[in-house]
Amino acid sequence: PTTHVLPVSDSGGSTAQIIECIGGPAMGDIRSRLIRLARLDSDEEKAVASMLKRRLDREDDGLAKRQWHSLIESEESEWHGISGPYKETIRAFLLVFNDRILRQASCSKFDFRNASIGNLFLSGARLFFHSLSTATLWMGRLLALPASTQVLPVLNGESVYTLQARLSTGEVVRGQNVI
Repeated sequence: PTTHVLPVSDSGGSTAQIIECIGGPAMGDIRSRLIRLARLDSDEEKAVASMLKRRLDREDDGLAKRQWHSLIESEESEWHGISGPYKETIRAFLLVFNDRILRQASCSKFDFRNASIGNLFLSGARLFFHSLSTATLWMGRLLALPASTQVLPVLNGESVYTLQARLSTGEVVRGQNVI
């Protein structure tokens, strides 16, 4: 058996947007590791991994929002190669995330640019299960990780964890992407 224990302190990219909006631990490093460990034997396994690895448009917020809505509205072109059960499982957790950002005032200006679908999936699953470990388990199952492989967050709370470092000048810098 192999166990990967990963940090929950990522502070860059779409993770920063998610934390600002709904709080909780960061999951970017976990998502990345799960995708790297995914079994890619069948076309469907490749399509699922590709979907969870995908990022929305990097530059145009309007286009990124349209891409997001195409996913959650289940437009067929977005789900090519993914069968109904996998599609509806992924989509269900994306809808949980979408519901939260629509209902929460701090999310009214959520920036979808460069958002990772895998991070949005893990966020929705974490909200549903109230557990990043359980969300991680589900994503691992969707990605067909070998039964002997586990990916676990180093901490399993609902808090935000931020790395910080004191420089030789005495200045304190915060955030993994700054350090």
